[in-house]
Amino acid sequence: MKVLLVMTGGRVGGLQQSVVPYASALLRAGHEVLAVVLKGSPYVSELQKMDITLVITSWPRKPWPLSWFQSRIIKKHAKDFEAEIAIAFASKGLAPTLIALKGDIPVLTRSGETRRRTMSRLLGADGIIVTSDEMGEVAHDMGMPQDRVFLLPNFLDRMPLPPATKIRTPQVIGSLGRLVPRKGFEDLLKACHILNTTNAPVQMILGGDGPDRHALEELAAKLQIDVNFSGWISSSEKFDFFENIDIFVCPSRAEPFGYIYLEAMCAGVPIVTTDTVGARFIFTPGEDAYIVEQDDIGELAKMIRKLLSNTAERRKLACRAQKKYLSRFHVDTASGRLDEILDRAVAKEAGWK
Repeated sequence: MKVLLVMTGGRVGGLQQSVVPYASALLRAGHEVLAVVLKGSPYVSELQKMDITLVITSWPRKPWPLSWFQSRIIKKHAKDFEAEIAIAFASKGLAPTLIALKGDIPVLTRSGETRRRTMSRLLGADGIIVTSDEMGEVAHDMGMPQDRVFLLPNFLDRMPLPPATKIRTPQVIGSLGRLVPRKGFEDLLKACHILNTTNAPVQMILGGDGPDRHALEELAAKLQIDVNFSGWISSSEKFDFFENIDIFVCPSRAEPFGYIYLEAMCAGVPIVTTDTVGARFIFTPGEDAYIVEQDDIGELAKMIRKLLSNTAERRKLACRAQKKYLSRFHVDTASGRLDEILDRAVAKEAGWK
């Protein structure tokens, strides 16, 4: 089957990143792939290494979010490629794709949020690919027919690394993401302050960038926490990041799924995270990760301290998380599921052709 992927979001993030494993999964299933992505996307270099047709384009920013130019680009390349189905990522990719192709071929979208306002922008698609059960419930509740809601968790095309055995002194806490309030990094800094003042000193590496960076740097200095603000970390640099930490902590206040969970699982690093949609879907608390209530800084510090003092527990969590990653979130598993979704979407009985 000839599959068109449209990824036109400008930010660096999980939704934008997903075009890479999707392309890989489609190739593994024997499909031909055309990807239309914006110039400047950090994932262009990875797509260029694949055996796909790649269109890199700069689109006018105004009028936002649509322009006749955007739709013409999609329509032209889809026609030349003879695309049989399209997957448009998020509303910025879906809106011009629907204008260009609606009625010609099925147009699916992939959601990265459970927020109803975000989901409402995706309801014009022929089907929505969701990454968790909770996300699927929101889509159905908002009016998308159940048979057009497809569950496909995030996945990666990477083989695991052996769990780390080296113990550092002091031990290093790592976290990674866009530096914005909803990621909860302020809570993590405060948890590290508790550890430092209760005879459990730690260092910290915080990867990523964003509008909160200056405020977080000021807070770290005020709390006297040894933090390396490493800036944005590319996909090729992430294994180095995980090799240099002892525990990965995701203090997020909202995480629909999070590729960073899968990257930490794959890297063999024990995980402490908050009770988000993504964490509830992926982990079994106490078995393959520690999960604490959001904004509970004291409990966050307690769970980190528990892992700092127990090497066997760290290894247990990491090994079980890796096993789950391979069985549920590796591209080998996802490839077959994505293939089934495409078959259902183009089936005549679905009424979309």
